[in-house]
Amino acid sequence: MDTYAVEAYGRSLSADMQNTYSQQYIENRTVYYACRLIARQKVENLQYENLKQVAVSFILTSEKNKQAPVEIVRMYRENDKEHIYSGLITIYNVFIPSVVRAEDNTVSESLKIFAHFFSINTQDDLNNFVQTYKNYPLTSLLMLRYSEAVNRMDLDQIIGKEYFTMKSAEALKMEYLEKNKQTDARLAQLDKDIAQLDKDIAERLEQADARIAQADEKLVQADEKLAQANAEKNKLQESIKAFSDKIVLIVKKLYVNSCPVDEISETVGISESDVRNILGLAN
Repeated sequence: MDTYAVEAYGRSLSADMQNTYSQQYIENRTVYYACRLIARQKVENLQYENLKQVAVSFILTSEKNKQAPVEIVRMYRENDKEHIYSGLITIYNVFIPSVVRAEDNTVSESLKIFAHFFSINTQDDLNNFVQTYKNYPLTSLLMLRYSEAVNRMDLDQIIGKEYFTMKSAEALKMEYLEKNKQTDARLAQLDKDIAQLDKDIAERLEQADARIAQADEKLVQADEKLAQANAEKNKLQESIKAFSDKIVLIVKKLYVNSCPVDEISETVGISESDVRNILGLAN
Protein backbone atom coordinates (compact mmCIF):
# COMPACT_ATOMS: atom_id res chain seq x y z
CA MET A 1 0.00 0.00 0.00
CA ASP A 2 1.15 3.54 -0.70
CA THR A 3 -0.37 4.83 2.54
CA TYR A 4 -1.96 3.20 5.57
CA ALA A 5 -3.53 4.62 8.72
CA VAL A 6 -5.95 3.68 11.49
CA GLU A 7 -8.45 6.25 12.78
CA ALA A 8 -8.96 6.81 16.49
CA TYR A 9 -12.14 4.74 16.58
CA GLY A 10 -10.53 1.86 14.68
CA ARG A 11 -11.41 2.24 11.00
CA SER A 12 -8.48 1.29 8.73
CA LEU A 13 -7.68 3.52 5.77
CA SER A 14 -5.43 3.10 2.74
CA ALA A 15 -4.84 5.33 -0.27
CA ASP A 16 -2.97 4.51 -3.47
CA MET A 17 -2.28 6.26 -6.74
CA GLN A 18 -2.28 4.38 -10.04
CA ASN A 19 -1.25 5.69 -13.46
CA THR A 20 -1.79 2.72 -15.76
CA TYR A 21 -4.35 0.00 -15.23
CA SER A 22 -7.14 -2.09 -16.65
CA GLN A 23 -10.63 -2.03 -15.14
CA GLN A 24 -10.55 -5.63 -13.90
CA TYR A 25 -7.08 -5.06 -12.45
CA ILE A 26 -8.32 -2.12 -10.34
CA GLU A 27 -11.50 -3.89 -9.26
CA ASN A 28 -9.68 -7.01 -8.07
CA ARG A 29 -6.84 -5.02 -6.52
CA THR A 30 -9.10 -2.78 -4.44
CA VAL A 31 -11.03 -5.78 -3.10
CA TYR A 32 -7.71 -7.51 -2.33
CA TYR A 33 -6.45 -4.46 -0.40
CA ALA A 34 -9.71 -4.18 1.53
CA CYS A 35 -9.62 -7.86 2.50
CA ARG A 36 -5.99 -7.47 3.55
CA LEU A 37 -6.91 -4.57 5.84
CA ILE A 38 -9.61 -6.70 7.43
CA ALA A 39 -7.26 -9.67 7.81
CA ARG A 40 -4.75 -7.46 9.64
CA GLN A 41 -7.18 -7.11 12.51
CA LYS A 42 -6.88 -9.52 15.37
CA VAL A 43 -9.94 -11.61 16.15
CA GLU A 44 -10.19 -13.14 19.62
CA ASN A 45 -12.67 -15.80 20.71
CA LEU A 46 -14.35 -15.80 17.27
CA GLN A 47 -15.74 -12.30 17.86
CA TYR A 48 -15.92 -11.35 14.20
CA GLU A 49 -18.68 -8.86 15.01
CA ASN A 50 -15.99 -6.63 16.52
CA LEU A 51 -14.15 -6.19 13.22
CA LYS A 52 -13.68 -2.52 12.33
CA GLN A 53 -14.57 -0.93 9.03
CA VAL A 54 -11.99 -0.49 6.30
CA ALA A 55 -11.89 2.10 3.52
CA VAL A 56 -9.67 1.75 0.45
CA SER A 57 -9.08 4.73 -1.84
CA PHE A 58 -7.46 4.70 -5.27
CA ILE A 59 -6.49 7.94 -7.00
CA LEU A 60 -6.65 7.12 -10.72
CA THR A 61 -5.09 9.39 -13.34
CA SER A 62 -7.38 8.34 -16.17
CA GLU A 63 -11.14 8.55 -16.32
CA LYS A 64 -13.86 5.96 -16.47
CA ASN A 65 -16.25 6.74 -19.30
CA LYS A 66 -19.84 7.61 -18.41
CA GLN A 67 -19.18 7.33 -14.67
CA ALA A 68 -19.26 9.78 -11.80
CA PRO A 69 -15.90 11.38 -10.86
CA VAL A 70 -15.89 9.30 -7.68
CA GLU A 71 -16.99 5.67 -7.78
CA ILE A 72 -18.05 4.25 -4.41
CA VAL A 73 -18.04 0.47 -4.21
CA ARG A 74 -19.63 -1.52 -1.41
CA MET A 75 -19.96 -5.24 -0.92
CA TYR A 76 -23.52 -6.29 -1.82
CA ARG A 77 -25.37 -9.54 -1.41
CA GLU A 78 -25.20 -11.71 -4.49
CA ASN A 79 -27.81 -10.65 -7.09
CA ASP A 80 -29.18 -8.04 -4.68
CA LYS A 81 -27.97 -4.46 -5.17
CA GLU A 82 -30.42 -3.08 -2.62
CA HIS A 83 -28.95 -4.69 0.48
CA ILE A 84 -25.34 -4.37 1.55
CA TYR A 85 -23.92 -7.73 2.58
CA SER A 86 -21.58 -6.19 5.12
CA GLY A 87 -20.77 -2.63 6.09
CA LEU A 88 -17.11 -3.47 6.65
CA ILE A 89 -15.73 -2.58 3.24
CA THR A 90 -15.95 0.71 1.34
CA ILE A 91 -13.89 1.41 -1.77
CA TYR A 92 -13.43 4.84 -3.34
CA ASN A 93 -12.08 5.14 -6.90
CA VAL A 94 -11.31 8.77 -7.72
CA PHE A 95 -10.89 9.51 -11.42
CA ILE A 96 -8.76 12.67 -11.51
CA PRO A 97 -9.66 13.95 -15.04
CA SER A 98 -13.38 13.48 -14.29
CA VAL A 99 -13.09 15.37 -11.01
CA VAL A 100 -11.22 18.26 -12.68
CA ARG A 101 -13.99 18.65 -15.29
CA ALA A 102 -16.84 18.15 -12.83
CA GLU A 103 -19.29 20.93 -12.04
CA ASP A 104 -18.61 22.86 -8.84
CA ASN A 105 -21.58 21.40 -7.00
CA THR A 106 -20.88 17.74 -7.79
CA VAL A 107 -17.74 17.17 -5.71
CA SER A 108 -16.32 18.64 -2.56
CA GLU A 109 -13.84 21.52 -2.69
CA SER A 110 -11.14 19.45 -0.99
CA LEU A 111 -11.48 16.71 -3.58
CA LYS A 112 -11.24 19.24 -6.39
CA ILE A 113 -8.04 20.64 -4.84
CA PHE A 114 -6.57 17.16 -4.64
CA ALA A 115 -7.58 16.40 -8.25
CA HIS A 116 -6.06 19.61 -9.61
CA PHE A 117 -2.91 19.04 -7.56
CA PHE A 118 -2.42 15.53 -8.98
CA SER A 119 -3.07 16.79 -12.54
CA ILE A 120 -0.14 19.24 -12.45
CA ASN A 121 2.34 18.52 -15.25
CA THR A 122 4.02 21.88 -15.98
CA GLN A 123 5.11 25.03 -14.16
CA ASP A 124 2.13 26.87 -15.63
CA ASP A 125 -0.16 24.18 -14.16
CA LEU A 126 1.46 24.74 -10.78
CA ASN A 127 1.13 28.53 -11.00
CA ASN A 128 -2.55 28.25 -11.94
CA PHE A 129 -3.15 25.78 -9.11
CA VAL A 130 -1.58 28.08 -6.50
CA GLN A 131 -3.40 31.13 -7.85
CA THR A 132 -6.77 29.36 -7.86
CA TYR A 133 -6.58 27.68 -4.45
CA LYS A 134 -4.16 29.91 -2.52
CA ASN A 135 -6.74 30.77 0.14
CA TYR A 136 -7.33 27.14 1.15
CA PRO A 137 -5.33 25.57 4.02
CA LEU A 138 -5.20 22.28 2.11
CA THR A 139 -3.29 24.00 -0.72
CA SER A 140 -0.58 25.20 1.66
CA LEU A 141 -0.35 21.74 3.24
CA LEU A 142 -0.01 20.01 -0.14
CA MET A 143 2.69 22.39 -1.32
CA LEU A 144 4.58 21.99 1.97
CA ARG A 145 4.47 18.19 1.85
CA TYR A 146 5.46 18.20 -1.84
CA SER A 147 8.41 20.51 -1.15
CA GLU A 148 9.56 18.31 1.74
CA ALA A 149 9.34 15.18 -0.46
CA VAL A 150 11.30 16.50 -3.46
CA ASN A 151 14.02 17.98 -1.24
CA ARG A 152 14.71 14.83 0.72
CA MET A 153 18.42 14.00 0.71
CA ASP A 154 17.77 10.26 0.43
CA LEU A 155 15.46 10.52 -2.59
CA ASP A 156 18.18 9.36 -5.00
CA GLN A 157 18.81 6.34 -2.81
CA ILE A 158 15.11 5.51 -2.79
CA ILE A 159 14.90 5.74 -6.59
CA GLY A 160 18.01 3.59 -6.86
CA LYS A 161 16.40 0.72 -5.00
CA GLU A 162 15.26 -2.29 -6.97
CA TYR A 163 11.63 -1.83 -5.89
CA PHE A 164 11.43 1.64 -7.44
CA THR A 165 11.13 0.77 -11.12
CA MET A 166 10.11 4.21 -12.47
CA LYS A 167 7.16 2.33 -13.91
CA SER A 168 4.07 1.25 -12.08
CA ALA A 169 3.55 -2.45 -11.59
CA GLU A 170 0.49 -2.27 -13.81
CA ALA A 171 2.47 -0.49 -16.56
CA LEU A 172 5.05 -3.25 -16.42
CA LYS A 173 2.28 -5.84 -16.41
CA MET A 174 0.59 -4.27 -19.45
CA GLU A 175 3.96 -4.10 -21.21
CA TYR A 176 4.57 -7.75 -20.36
CA LEU A 177 1.10 -8.74 -21.62
CA GLU A 178 1.68 -6.80 -24.84
CA LYS A 179 4.98 -8.58 -25.38
CA ASN A 180 3.24 -11.88 -24.65
CA LYS A 181 0.54 -10.97 -27.16
CA GLN A 182 3.19 -10.26 -29.79
CA THR A 183 4.98 -13.50 -28.90
CA ASP A 184 1.70 -15.44 -29.15
CA ALA A 185 1.06 -13.86 -32.54
CA ARG A 186 4.52 -14.87 -33.72
CA LEU A 187 4.04 -18.38 -32.37
CA ALA A 188 0.66 -18.60 -34.09
CA GLN A 189 2.26 -17.47 -37.36
CA LEU A 190 5.07 -19.95 -36.81
CA ASP A 191 2.55 -22.74 -36.23
CA LYS A 192 0.80 -21.68 -39.43
CA ASP A 193 4.11 -21.69 -41.33
CA ILE A 194 4.99 -25.11 -39.89
CA ALA A 195 1.58 -26.47 -40.90
CA GLN A 196 2.08 -25.14 -44.44
CA LEU A 197 5.59 -26.59 -44.50
CA ASP A 198 4.25 -29.96 -43.32
CA LYS A 199 1.64 -29.79 -46.09
CA ASP A 200 4.29 -28.96 -48.71
CA ILE A 201 6.54 -31.77 -47.44
CA ALA A 202 3.63 -34.22 -47.51
CA GLU A 203 2.81 -33.22 -51.11
CA ARG A 204 6.44 -33.56 -52.15
CA LEU A 205 6.71 -36.93 -50.42
CA GLU A 206 3.56 -38.04 -52.21
CA GLN A 207 5.04 -36.92 -55.54
CA ALA A 208 8.33 -38.66 -54.67
CA ASP A 209 6.45 -41.86 -53.77
CA ALA A 210 4.61 -41.69 -57.10
CA ARG A 211 7.91 -41.26 -58.96
CA ILE A 212 9.47 -44.12 -57.00
CA ALA A 213 6.45 -46.30 -57.82
CA GLN A 214 6.88 -45.42 -61.52
CA ALA A 215 10.60 -46.19 -61.29
CA ASP A 216 9.84 -49.50 -59.59
CA GLU A 217 7.37 -50.34 -62.34
CA LYS A 218 9.97 -49.52 -64.98
CA LEU A 219 12.53 -51.67 -63.12
CA VAL A 220 10.06 -54.56 -63.08
CA GLN A 221 9.51 -54.12 -66.81
CA ALA A 222 13.27 -53.95 -67.35
CA ASP A 223 13.74 -57.11 -65.30
CA GLU A 224 11.07 -58.83 -67.37
CA LYS A 225 12.74 -57.76 -70.61
CA LEU A 226 16.14 -58.87 -69.28
CA ALA A 227 14.70 -62.24 -68.28
CA GLN A 228 13.17 -62.56 -71.74
CA ALA A 229 16.48 -61.63 -73.37
CA ASN A 230 18.33 -64.17 -71.24
CA ALA A 231 15.77 -66.81 -72.18
CA GLU A 232 16.24 -66.00 -75.87
CA LYS A 233 20.01 -66.05 -75.39
CA ASN A 234 19.88 -69.45 -73.71
CA LYS A 235 17.63 -70.73 -76.46
CA LEU A 236 20.02 -69.39 -79.06
CA GLN A 237 22.97 -70.95 -77.26
CA GLU A 238 21.14 -74.26 -77.17
CA SER A 239 20.39 -73.98 -80.90
CA ILE A 240 24.04 -73.18 -81.64
CA LYS A 241 25.17 -76.14 -79.54
CA ALA A 242 22.73 -78.47 -81.32
CA PHE A 243 23.90 -77.13 -84.68
CA SER A 244 27.53 -77.61 -83.63
CA ASP A 245 26.83 -81.16 -82.55
CA LYS A 246 25.30 -81.92 -85.98
CA ILE A 247 28.35 -80.49 -87.76
CA VAL A 248 30.65 -82.59 -85.61
CA LEU A 249 28.57 -85.69 -86.40
CA ILE A 250 28.63 -84.95 -90.15
CA VAL A 251 32.38 -84.33 -90.13
CA LYS A 252 33.02 -87.63 -88.39
CA LYS A 253 30.71 -89.55 -90.75
CA LEU A 254 32.39 -88.09 -93.83
CA TYR A 255 35.80 -88.92 -92.47
CA VAL A 256 34.73 -92.51 -91.73
CA ASN A 257 33.60 -92.78 -95.35
CA SER A 258 37.16 -91.89 -96.44
CA CYS A 259 36.37 -88.33 -97.42
CA PRO A 260 39.53 -86.14 -97.42
CA VAL A 261 39.85 -83.24 -95.03
CA ASP A 262 39.78 -80.64 -97.78
CA GLU A 263 36.56 -82.06 -99.22
CA ILE A 264 34.98 -82.26 -95.71
CA SER A 265 35.90 -78.58 -95.16
CA GLU A 266 34.34 -77.58 -98.46
CA THR A 267 31.23 -79.68 -97.94
CA VAL A 268 30.49 -78.63 -94.36
CA GLY A 269 31.63 -75.00 -94.73
CA ILE A 270 34.25 -74.89 -92.01
CA SER A 271 38.02 -74.51 -92.16
CA GLU A 272 40.32 -77.49 -92.59
CA SER A 273 41.86 -76.57 -89.22
CA ASP A 274 38.43 -76.88 -87.57
CA VAL A 275 37.89 -80.22 -89.29
CA ARG A 276 41.20 -81.55 -87.97
CA ASN A 277 40.35 -80.24 -84.46
CA ILE A 278 37.03 -82.09 -84.54
CA LEU A 279 38.70 -85.26 -85.72
CA GLY A 280 41.66 -84.87 -83.37
CA LEU A 281 44.16 -84.93 -86.19
CA ALA A 282 47.51 -83.19 -86.18
CA ASN A 283 47.91 -80.21 -88.41
